[in-house]
Amino acid sequence: MSDNRPIGVFDSGLGGLCALRALRALMPHEDLVYFGDTGRTPYGTRSEEKITQYAMGDVRLLLKHNVKAILAACGTVSAIALNDLKKTCPVPIFGIIDSAVEKAVQLTDGKIGVMGTGATVKSGVFEKRIKEVSKNIKVYSVACPLLVPIVENDLINTDITPNAIKHYMSYLDESKVDTVILGCTHFPLLKDRINELYPDIKLVDSGSEASDALCGYLQRGGMTNDGGKSGTIRYFVSDVPNNFDTCAKVFMGACCENIEKVDIDQEQYFKEIKIMNYGKKTWLIPDCFLNSVSKNESVSHEAICVINTTNTDAEIKLTLFFEDRDPIKSFSSFCSAGRTHHIRMDRLKNDNGEMIPRDTPYAALVESNVNIVVQYSRLDTSEVEMALMTTIAYPVE
Repeated sequence: MSDNRPIGVFDSGLGGLCALRALRALMPHEDLVYFGDTGRTPYGTRSEEKITQYAMGDVRLLLKHNVKAILAACGTVSAIALNDLKKTCPVPIFGIIDSAVEKAVQLTDGKIGVMGTGATVKSGVFEKRIKEVSKNIKVYSVACPLLVPIVENDLINTDITPNAIKHYMSYLDESKVDTVILGCTHFPLLKDRINELYPDIKLVDSGSEASDALCGYLQRGGMTNDGGKSGTIRYFVSDVPNNFDTCAKVFMGACCENIEKVDIDQEQYFKEIKIMNYGKKTWLIPDCFLNSVSKNESVSHEAICVINTTNTDAEIKLTLFFEDRDPIKSFSSFCSAGRTHHIRMDRLKNDNGEMIPRDTPYAALVESNVNIVVQYSRLDTSEVEMALMTTIAYPVE
C-alpha cells in the first residue's frame, strides 16, 4: 500500500525546521507541509490555556492540507497540549517527548538532565515520563530562555554562546548528569558547542528522535509514499520576521523557497464563507461490523463520515454497544469547522488504548458539541468481489 498524502509539521516558530530536516533525510519521497507560528512565538511564556488554543489552530491549518500524520515539533506544545490534541485530531499526531525519553533512558547510567523552555520545565512532563519508565533514574531540569534567540539570530558560533551554555549547563554538570535531553527543537543546533564544553555528556535530539518514531509508524502502517519522486516541501508562517531568511537557512542548511504567509485567526478564516447549522448533535448507527479479512489490495474497513457546516470545531465522542459485553466508551475524534472528516474505525483508539474489536457486531452512539451530519460506510473485501455498504445514521432529537 502507498499513501501519497503529505506529512504535517508545526512549531511555535522556526525551531521545528530541525525536525523537518530530519524527516526529509529519513523520508525523501514524502511531501511535507510546515507551519511556523512566527506571529505568536514564543509559546513557552504563555499560559497553558493559550498554548492549547494556539496548538489547536495550528493543527486545524495542517488538516486543511489533507495531511496523513502530524508532528508537533515543539517542546512546549508536546508538554502542555499534546494529550488534548490526540483526543481531537483525526490523524496520528506525535510530539517530541516520548521518543526522546525512551532514547535517554537507554543511554543513561542513572542521571538525566532536561533543557527546555520555561513552560516545558514547569510542566514536569519529562520527569514524569522518565519516572514512569524507571523510578530509580534521577532527573534534573533547567529552563534555557536565552538559547532560542541565540539560535534564531545566528549567534551559535559567537563568544556569546559558550557563556550562555555554561550558565544553564552548570547546574546539570554539578548534578553529575550523564545524559541530557534537548527538549526544545532549537537546541540541537547547539549540540556541537555543548559537546565542546561537556564532551562526556550524551545528548538526545528530541526532534530527530520524534522524526524516527513518526517514520517508523508510517512504515509499519503501510502509509509511506512509494511514488519514487522526490517529495516537495510547502512552508507556511503566520508572520515573516526580518531575519527569516537567515534563520530558516540556519535550521534547514539551505534557503527555504516559496514561503507563504497565512492568517491563523479562525474568525478571519470564516468571515469569507457562509456558515450553516445543519444536522444534530447526537446520532445512532445500529449496524456496525469491522471485518478482519481482506482478500484484495483494498483493506476491509469502516468509517463514520462527518460533515460540520458550523463555524465551531466539532469535538466528537463515540460509545460502542455490543450484544455480549458492556459498552466501550472514551473514543474521541474531531471535525474542523466548515470541513468533513472520515473517522477510520479500524485505526481508532480510546483513552485506554483499546481498539474496536473485529468480527463483532456492534452499534455506535455519536455525540458532538455542535450540530453535525453523520453517514456510515463499510467496505468489505473478505471476498475478492468487494462489497460497499453506506447509510445515513439515525439522528436523535
